[in-house]
Amino acid sequence: MWNKIIEIAKTAAAMLHSGQVPPNTPAQYKEELGAINFLRSKKFFMVFFAVILLISFGVLGVFGLFLTAALPTITIPYVTLVCKVFDMLAIIIGIWLGAQTSLDFVYGSSSNIDLQGSNQNITETLEEKHTYIEESRSRPDYEEAD
Repeated sequence: MWNKIIEIAKTAAAMLHSGQVPPNTPAQYKEELGAINFLRSKKFFMVFFAVILLISFGVLGVFGLFLTAALPTITIPYVTLVCKVFDMLAIIIGIWLGAQTSLDFVYGSSSNIDLQGSNQNITETLEEKHTYIEESRSRPDYEEAD
């Protein structure tokens, strides 16, 4: 059982890194799976860290619950407060994810956040500008500004 848990963790870690493949991957799929990195997706990134945030908030809430055990009058309001904050965080994350998904669907956009760039060299000579100015001045509708 421990080996299965380790393989699951290795598979999850491989999907979060570019160039790594999950264990026991057939040779024909290694190149394709090595190119996958789920952290490139904005939606996956948001859900991944939202789950981590909610789990850490839940652990802190339980820890705080043990701290309020000495004062039973505080325990019930504390539980209510933690539950409501937990619900609000989950609702905010759900609304954000739903809005992002619906916008991606409507506009056909991608949630890929890879950095892409291109260089464009624009060269314009002084002679080309001078020729354009002279041609503009020879038009009948040209009026020179004072």
